[in-house]
Amino acid sequence: MTDSMNGYGKNYADGSDPALLDRIGKRMRGQLSAEDHAVLKKWYDAKSYEDILNLNRAFLRGESEISPYHMGPIYAETTSSLPTLLRLHDLGILTTNSQPSKVTGPEYDQCNCCPKWSWFWNKQRAFLSFMMPKDVGRVPMTIEKKFIEELMFDSNFFVSLYNGVRVIDNFPKEWETHISKKADSKAELESDLEVTYRKIIKLDDTSAIIPFATESGVLLKAQPLLVHVLARSWEEEDLVGLVEQAAKRAGMQRTYAA
Repeated sequence: MTDSMNGYGKNYADGSDPALLDRIGKRMRGQLSAEDHAVLKKWYDAKSYEDILNLNRAFLRGESEISPYHMGPIYAETTSSLPTLLRLHDLGILTTNSQPSKVTGPEYDQCNCCPKWSWFWNKQRAFLSFMMPKDVGRVPMTIEKKFIEELMFDSNFFVSLYNGVRVIDNFPKEWETHISKKADSKAELESDLEVTYRKIIKLDDTSAIIPFATESGVLLKAQPLLVHVLARSWEEEDLVGLVEQAAKRAGMQRTYAA
């Protein structure tokens, strides 16, 4: 990706850069460079929630290649929603994971788990994961509560809330973030082939909060609420924008505007 993409930095991953994939692999094995250590130290030294928001903004803009919760740049598919994600940070919403709705395939490619080449078809549903602290910050609790209510009663998506103890959600009993098919031939792929369902978010995932541990403990002490918003429709094209609209209806202001 280039520096000119959406006016932001250049660190966007598209999976085709061997050098980038090598760096990510080393980080996953605990082999961090001096630059990596310097970036993560800034996160560890964060003294306020505003510091954390600013560091995450820099990561989203591509000014740094890693964050405590992701060992590589954001994916190229996220760039279209970057302006809205950054505006959510202005409202005090710390986004940590997202994906747009998308269909890929049929395509002939090498399997991720073996050398074999096969035909693939994949469909993904839009979602957004974010955190909001309860005991720190500039957003009144009454406004945060109104925002959560706006989300829970919005017919465009399912919502999950996790406070570190229990999950409150309106998700259906069966749900998924991905549907895929794999076959030896294109004809077989396009036939009435059994599909595979996957979930890449976990509603009670405490590990999503742990990477934000800092020396001051500013975020963990605040017992942040972990929120997952999943589009009801597989064709939803602006889930992040809908979340922003819910925040505005709740009266959230740009109290953390950079």
